[in-house]
Parts: sequence; structure tokens; C-alpha cells
Amino acid sequence: IYIGGKFRGIGGVPGAPRRHAARVSRATAALDPTWLPEPNDRVQRLVVAPDGARVYIAGNFTAVGGCGTTPCHAYLAAVSPTTGLLDTAFDPIIESDGGAFASVYAVALSQDSQTLYLGGEFDTVNTIRRSGAAAVDSATGGATTSFAPALTDTNPNDTEVQVYDIQVDRDWIY
Repeated sequence: IYIGGKFRGIGGVPGAPRRHAARVSRATAALDPTWLPEPNDRVQRLVVAPDGARVYIAGNFTAVGGCGTTPCHAYLAAVSPTTGLLDTAFDPIIESDGGAFASVYAVALSQDSQTLYLGGEFDTVNTIRRSGAAAVDSATGGATTSFAPALTDTNPNDTEVQVYDIQVDRDWIY
């Protein structure tokens, strides 16, 4: 079982802190000491690829896997399901205008697992304008140009678009 959130330890295991992501045994809830993605801030959502080849993690983090500089796989990353090591081939660039707060709150795979849909608080994905909702290639994180819902929020007190959940049902995205 993969767990993501805001925490710094799990299971009371001395000398085995976990930052925001962990894998535990389904039978005993024992911590898997070998799974170490180590995002530097909270994980909002985890999705395991249907073929089991990757675990996608999304959240407020700006670095994963001990990156020496930030941003490094900020807000959305793919990691190994067995070790938690970063899959460096998957690297979307997610940003907010003017360096404002950004996060990915929701992720969902297409029926064929070729596209990863994401929702959150951001303005661009791979330099393409995508306010709060976007789609990327599930293997590389490259932007897909066909999914562009152009969301807006006209609330004068908070104009930042924020998408907290996203679901895929055959040809429809909710």
C-alpha cells in the first residue's frame, strides 16, 4: 500500500523517517524500508500505473529523490514502484505565473494509460498555458495539446483556478 500526505515518519520505526510518502505491507502495515521517493513537501495524490511500472506522485513538493537543486521534478513525478527511485524520463515542467504558489492535487490516467490528466493550482505545463487542468504523456511528461479546458475563475477575491479532483471515464474527463 502506498501512502502520501504530510508526515515525517511512519510506524514509529527509529532511524527510518519518511518524508510525505511511504509504502507499507497490506497484511501488517510494516514499513518498506527500501521505498524512498523522498519528496520535500506534502503529497496530495498517488496513482499506480495499471501495469505496475510506475507510481505517480503529485503535490506541493519542489524536489523528489534527493535532487541537489530545486525545482527538480516539482509538483508531479514518477517513481519506481519497488524502490521509489525517480524515473528521470518523466519530467513535466509545472509553473504558476510570477513564481506564485503551485501544486498538483489530482491525477488520473486515461483508459489506455498513455495520458496522465492533472488538476491543481498552476498556470502552465511545459510552457503551454493550462490553468488548473492539463494532460501530459504518461511516459515522458510532455504536454499534450489536445486537452485544454481553459478554466477561469472570476471571483475578484481569488482568481486562481484550483482543481482538486479529476476522473476519467472512457471519453469523458470529470
